[in-house]
Amino acid sequence: KHRSVKWQKAADVLMTLSNTQAKRVGWIVGLIVIPISLVILLWPTSNYLPPVKRDTVDSFLFFPPGTNIETADKEIAQLISQRLEGHLAGEKQPAVRDYFFWSFPGGSGGWLALNGQDGTDLDQLQQTIQTDIISGIPDMFGFSMRRSLFGGFSDTNSVRIEITSVDLQSVKEAAMMGMGMGLVMQEIPGATANPEPDPFSETTELRFHPQDSRLKEVGWTRDHLSAVISQLGQGMWLGEYFDGQERLDIYLKTARFATPEHLSELPVMTPRAGVVPLSELVHIETVLAPSAIVRMDRKRGYSLVVNPPEGMSLEELINELDVKIKPALLAQLPSDAHVYYTGSAEDLARAVSTLGLNFILAFLLLLLIMSGLFKSVKAAIQVCIALPLAGVGGVLALQLLNLFKPQPLDLLGMIGFIILLGLVVNNAILLVSQTRDGLNQGLVIEDAVRQALSIRLRPIFMSTLTSLFGMLPLLLIPGDGSDIYRGMAAAIVGGMSVSTIFTLILLPCLLQFSFQKRGNHETAPV
Repeated sequence: KHRSVKWQKAADVLMTLSNTQAKRVGWIVGLIVIPISLVILLWPTSNYLPPVKRDTVDSFLFFPPGTNIETADKEIAQLISQRLEGHLAGEKQPAVRDYFFWSFPGGSGGWLALNGQDGTDLDQLQQTIQTDIISGIPDMFGFSMRRSLFGGFSDTNSVRIEITSVDLQSVKEAAMMGMGMGLVMQEIPGATANPEPDPFSETTELRFHPQDSRLKEVGWTRDHLSAVISQLGQGMWLGEYFDGQERLDIYLKTARFATPEHLSELPVMTPRAGVVPLSELVHIETVLAPSAIVRMDRKRGYSLVVNPPEGMSLEELINELDVKIKPALLAQLPSDAHVYYTGSAEDLARAVSTLGLNFILAFLLLLLIMSGLFKSVKAAIQVCIALPLAGVGGVLALQLLNLFKPQPLDLLGMIGFIILLGLVVNNAILLVSQTRDGLNQGLVIEDAVRQALSIRLRPIFMSTLTSLFGMLPLLLIPGDGSDIYRGMAAAIVGGMSVSTIFTLILLPCLLQFSFQKRGNHETAPV
């Protein structure tokens, strides 16, 4: 009896908030317009995936052009090894447990990976490696980072800037300006840029210039010459052998040559001139060229993988690139050049589009199910009116969390808002259903709403609090993997908290207002 009186008093308090028509209209308008406006104004910036990092600190080094293995070992690897001795022995802090150093093929650069001792401050270790271990080596550029837990050599929220143009030299200079000249790191402090391929790394390339007049004299065409040159390289494909079960490719390939001069003296058989040296048919030139050929949308180009500084979301990074980096790159490039973003930027746009469509479909399905259960579209809309209130709660929780630790809205947080669709409507279902039962019993709308509140307040708070306390450890307690699901937990906890409180005020006003316009004694369909 005591408990019943307590919940009855709570119901009376809620009813007094809407005891006049003007108050009801004010509550309805305010609790719908204000939350929607707050959602628009306070919507957090977005990430693609949670910025969870590995415990290993990786450093990517770009050697001076033309560095061979012996020079890289003597002047770079051994020097870095000496600088790490004190950290490995525990004499210097932060302490390093182990490391490995790996050189890229061709000597264009290297990869240094370090693991700290248990309890080591990894952010401090990363800073120490950048400033004390890999800096100060003549003509070498390097940067340190902690890679994403989700794999890959770039950050989960990195942006790949792809630069293409017919003038490859201009593209190369723009990439060198963005990375080598420090444009990205100057304009966006704390950000790093990794070029692909390395514009500072060049290798020798053999170029063959056909002598068309001589080719015609000896009875050859450019196709014949191309076939011979293919044999000198990876080989010319002749066909395949099939033994009834497996297929084997057949290639024609000449013996390896030692020098370009040896190659030019190679004798070849021609239809009209007999055996002639290859140099009579083609001019062979040795030039410097990029260490790798990269094509983007069938065009040669370079790309910059930009990793954001600590605490910057992917959406903020894209805005910074649009304002500070992209115009500077375009000013360096010819008119036919294109600069566009791929990588996580593309993934984020695709994820937002997909999840937005899923949210709309989930809302429509929920509205359809409620209409079928209540046999009334109006009752279904009254139930679903709690969704904007859940949205503002989730947004406020994320913004509050941002005051203590950066927490952009990532992919799992977006999924959390979709999960709210199935959670926050439960309270509204209880109130609408009980109110309609009261109307069917002959009660006027005010008494039906008051009865629904007094009967349903306790189960509403019970179901809400159990869900909240189940999610709070994921939101508040730090630990391994907590960063992954913290955004989703914040969206659910904030959404359920705010929507529960607002629903208990908004929905009674809405029910009284809608039924009173049609008549107090009208019954609802069973």
